[in-house]
Amino acid sequence: MEEITPDSPIYQVRIGLNSMELLKHFESWLIAQNLSVATVRSHVRQVRSFLTWFGRSIEDLSSFDIACYLAECRKRGLSEASVNRYASALKKFLRFLASYFRARRRVELANYFEQVYREVKVPKYDLVEVSIKRHMEPDTARKVIDLIHDPYWKCFFAVLYETGLRLRELRQ
Repeated sequence: MEEITPDSPIYQVRIGLNSMELLKHFESWLIAQNLSVATVRSHVRQVRSFLTWFGRSIEDLSSFDIACYLAECRKRGLSEASVNRYASALKKFLRFLASYFRARRRVELANYFEQVYREVKVPKYDLVEVSIKRHMEPDTARKVIDLIHDPYWKCFFAVLYETGLRLRELRQ
């Protein structure tokens, strides 16, 4: 068996680099991805929650562990949309880990986390379910549109309502 030294690829994971240090790097990586402040905060909080629950070395992480954690989230009563957000944040964390270790020439770990990333599935759900259509009846939407005098904003709201888009999606 090979001795673990500071030059060993796995050394920093087992000994020097704890999960909270990785979380700081993850936060910086998310910011570099040009995500909104709220999204960054949310992803960091969700991954921190997972890492606290996980409680082991990051190299022991598997898709099975993530599936167990998401099942635990469901048992705690989180909605499917919330569980999906946790799954999405954890997938981003796995993508970050692959990138992080590849940049440090730890190819085995990078490949491992890419494989785990591919194994974790995030169920898709209808965006209309979380859109304005879910919260507003058609006659109420018509009344709101009738109250808007500026044609630009009238059109903006009508498109937003009819397509079920979120504001951020419409801006893009």
